[in-house]
Amino acid sequence: MPDRRSSEDSCLENQLNATSVSCYNSINNDTLSDSIDLPDINSKSLGPIQSTIAPAGNRVKLLVLCAVLSAATNFPEGYCNSYPNTSYKSFQHMINGRVSEENETTLDDMLIEKEMGGAEQKVALIAGIIEVFTTRHLRMAFILGAAALQITVGIWPIVYLSTDFLAANFPAELAQLASFGFILADFVASLLGILFIERYNRRSLLIGFGAANTFSLCLYIIADLLIPVWEPIKWGQIVALVLFGVTYGFAVGPIAFFITSELVPQRNRSIVQSLVFCFSTIMNFAISFVTLPCYTAFGVLSFLPLLVIPAIICEILLFFYLPETRAREIHDVVAELIERHRKHSHGSE
Repeated sequence: MPDRRSSEDSCLENQLNATSVSCYNSINNDTLSDSIDLPDINSKSLGPIQSTIAPAGNRVKLLVLCAVLSAATNFPEGYCNSYPNTSYKSFQHMINGRVSEENETTLDDMLIEKEMGGAEQKVALIAGIIEVFTTRHLRMAFILGAAALQITVGIWPIVYLSTDFLAANFPAELAQLASFGFILADFVASLLGILFIERYNRRSLLIGFGAANTFSLCLYIIADLLIPVWEPIKWGQIVALVLFGVTYGFAVGPIAFFITSELVPQRNRSIVQSLVFCFSTIMNFAISFVTLPCYTAFGVLSFLPLLVIPAIICEILLFFYLPETRAREIHDVVAELIERHRKHSHGSE
């Protein structure tokens, strides 16, 4: 009896392995095709619901479903990443009996933000989303937050696939070591960045290091294209990869994830931040999914439309419209945001 059960388990394992290999080969041989020879997922045991949501063989619907679910699950993350909604009354109670000129100024600033954003009014989710896209300064804050996070999109496919990219020109072991060095450089830079983000202007750090981050991608592309001309230049790819990790960890990554909360009044802060995270999740999903097929088909030039050009557009947008937020009250930032938008709108006319 034990031998028979062991034989059945072995048989089942072989069948699963064969199915996995079949799926893997099918995906590799026809990456961009819809006719993938995947096992039929419309089994009766799963009921008619799955047949409606995820029909067998239709990868487009499956990918759209995954993207929507990813965005939906990351939407609430914006709430915990936005600054806490500090109560004016609790702050006043905290400094009770110790009111100074500095405290009075702080309280006045908080009152201005309270009156400006209507912080005490509760807003329904759908109504809040509509308000974001119909109010000029909230809409611009969403665009700037999305642009800041769009610059960071390149980190995900590169983290996932850096070893594969380097393996095209380096031995496998060296490619793995270089990929590890890239991650280590990112980690060390993020530790050092903590000391600088609170001391220097957010705008300068984000735009400056964002430009350096994009330049490192261009350097990687140039080094790859020049390898047939001068083979030692391939080492420039490793330098570019490390530079990419350093610029991301030092300023681009940390600032991009919280800059939105410094552009929006308290009343709308969580909704705008959540919308930005939702948009960024969809872009991360899409870019990470298509990077390897595009790299396989077009080589390193695929980085231009996927990573470089969108980042340049976002950096230009941030350069013209992003106000400085460090050590400033929200109502000052919003006023400058509105003024920048008005000035550039009139200038374009």
